[in-house]
Amino acid sequence: MWHIRIIAVLTSMIPFGVHAAGDMLRTNDVIWKALSEAEKDRLRSSYVVDVANGRQYGTIIDAQAVDESTPGTNVGAAIGQAYGSAMYIDNAFKRPNPNYSATNHVGAALLGAILGSALDAPAVRQFRFRYTVRSLDGSTTQIDRVEAQPFRQPLGVCVSVPALTIEPQGTCETSAAEFRVRYFSQEATVSPPGKVVKKTAVRPSTSKAVEANQIVKCRLGETSIVYVEYQSCLNAEGKVL
Repeated sequence: MWHIRIIAVLTSMIPFGVHAAGDMLRTNDVIWKALSEAEKDRLRSSYVVDVANGRQYGTIIDAQAVDESTPGTNVGAAIGQAYGSAMYIDNAFKRPNPNYSATNHVGAALLGAILGSALDAPAVRQFRFRYTVRSLDGSTTQIDRVEAQPFRQPLGVCVSVPALTIEPQGTCETSAAEFRVRYFSQEATVSPPGKVVKKTAVRPSTSKAVEANQIVKCRLGETSIVYVEYQSCLNAEGKVL
């Protein structure tokens, strides 16, 4: 993975939004190439800009799952138990004076079952997922993953390719118009006497305080709704419902 890291210039005299200088701004090369040099300079003055390679990020558009789990076997233990029981009976009654003991008979059967269980296989819990990811450059890729749990990545989320780790939704945003609305609509305006008046950006907030590790209902992208920790939802640029 490669990316271009641009260190913010802190000496700009133009107020920009309400973000503190040095905040991280994650975008991709598709958006970055669509911006003018003046717009890039404004962003550099207020952010540390991280421009991701569009070929290495994308959005999950489809996911299929197959349960490949296999049950455990106990044939070896059953055969061992039967063989141990038969061997004990044969030995007990082969002598001129039969010497049969029910306790020893059970012990021989159990010993045979223990030895035979070495041939058995444990149960295997396995699920295969096939993800279809549309990269930011427009190409489509299918990626297979084998997991021990039946939980898959939700549709519509931004992921890295091929690792399929969830990334902030802003990394996969490809609309330059929406990007400009988000980051340039909060620019300061100048009143006629030359007095600078800032527009205050209002960050979305929940109706009550939420702990960082509290499980919340989070919307990622346009359609995906998942239950994750509150801080994880914010980190992925999701919306708490």
